[in-house]
Amino acid sequence: MKATGSAQIIVHDLEFRYDSHPVLRDITLQVRRGDMVAIVGPNGAGKSTLLRCLTRSLRPQRGAVLIDGVNLGRLPARQIARQVGAVPQMHTPEFEFTVEELVAMGRHPHLRPFANLSNRDLAVVRQAMALAAVESLAPRPVSALSGGEQQRVAIARALAQEPEILLLDEPTAHLDIAYQVEILEILRRLNRERQVTVLAAIHDLNLAAQYFRRFILVAGGRILAAGTAEQVLQPPLLRQAYGVDVILTRHPLLGCPVVLPVRDGAGAGDGESRNTSDRPGIGTGDAPTADDSGKDRLVVLVTGGARSGKSTFAEQLAAHTGKKVVYVATCAPQDEEMRARVAEHRRRRAPTWVTLEEPLYPGAAMAPRDTADTCFIVDCLTLLVSNHLLRHAGCNGESLNKAGHAAATVHQQVHEEVYREVAALATVIRNLQADCILVTNETGMGLVPEWPLGRVFRDVAGRVNQLFASLADRVYLMVCGIPVQVK
Repeated sequence: MKATGSAQIIVHDLEFRYDSHPVLRDITLQVRRGDMVAIVGPNGAGKSTLLRCLTRSLRPQRGAVLIDGVNLGRLPARQIARQVGAVPQMHTPEFEFTVEELVAMGRHPHLRPFANLSNRDLAVVRQAMALAAVESLAPRPVSALSGGEQQRVAIARALAQEPEILLLDEPTAHLDIAYQVEILEILRRLNRERQVTVLAAIHDLNLAAQYFRRFILVAGGRILAAGTAEQVLQPPLLRQAYGVDVILTRHPLLGCPVVLPVRDGAGAGDGESRNTSDRPGIGTGDAPTADDSGKDRLVVLVTGGARSGKSTFAEQLAAHTGKKVVYVATCAPQDEEMRARVAEHRRRRAPTWVTLEEPLYPGAAMAPRDTADTCFIVDCLTLLVSNHLLRHAGCNGESLNKAGHAAATVHQQVHEEVYREVAALATVIRNLQADCILVTNETGMGLVPEWPLGRVFRDVAGRVNQLFASLADRVYLMVCGIPVQVK
């Protein structure tokens, strides 16, 4: 695949109508070479129509689109396809094409009529699949792939065109957070390493703020604002575009804006962000850094309910420290569901991360790896409580035996013994040179022993959570997948 210089896009006074209904009006913008631009706005704002005008699949009634100073209207379709790769909203092909066959279709703009693929064409197809991480899927039918895999195949097909510009219409729609990040990481790598200019219509403002350098906010067929995330993701502009009040926080490590909608009646006023300057990491101040507590290292506690995104957020925090990450797994898989969850956690981790599986004594396992350039993730404290409690109670697999029930009758004794063993980890963490990110469950859910051990578990877990919250420099509560800093 050729190295590209990335084209410059200029749109001047563009207008598009379906019959008499105006969809885009007075659209004037400029995209610099090698830029990465998010087109945001509510449903029906005209984002997809704008992208289709940039590929000339729609012809505007007025205005001009220029690529490298050449009017798009004067270029043949094959030449446009050599410069611009388009990834439409995800859909499954009607025919049973394999991944390799579908990606190879991206070479058609470069082929003479009825010509077969040359050795160079085949090499470009293989490289496109490698760049989009679908090389191993080459012989599989596209219809048998997951949504995230299908989206990567669509990107690979566009890359096979060897484009200077990549246009994507909602590339993360209908994908879970792991696939969304995977797709955006591919786009960022293409932009940085291949200098491909990227324009994407995207709905998730918070995810876009982490990956895109510039934003175009479209509403009612017009551009309301264009600029950086800080310039565009402003409460008055977002209220004008979406009709909802929002407040702004900051990403705890990246410092980029995080947009939080305010439910009806919550009193966001005229849409201006509330004064939250008395809360660290919230408001218009800089993102907190690793030394914001006056120390050389940081202890963070991430808590929340089941499936609230605690582990994913903790992993993102660790990845952005730039340090060596050691993932300390306190979980011993007990059944198929737990094994599947453990496997999913492992899949998300970078191959450079070290994993320590220590369900009972993580502090002893962490100590030999304690260096200032290390970040530990301990996932999770409530499972650690469960493991110690079941060990004391004589657990055999998933069902408690009679000895377990008997031990549970001495509530206070078991409580204190388990608390001391888990609290020993706090002593280790106090003396670490490394950063440490701890995950726990606010509702006390983990591998919950059956009654009557459940009562002891609840009490010990609550006490342990309080201990580590007091030890931590920062505490984040996950609310519907959104981190809220509470300490």
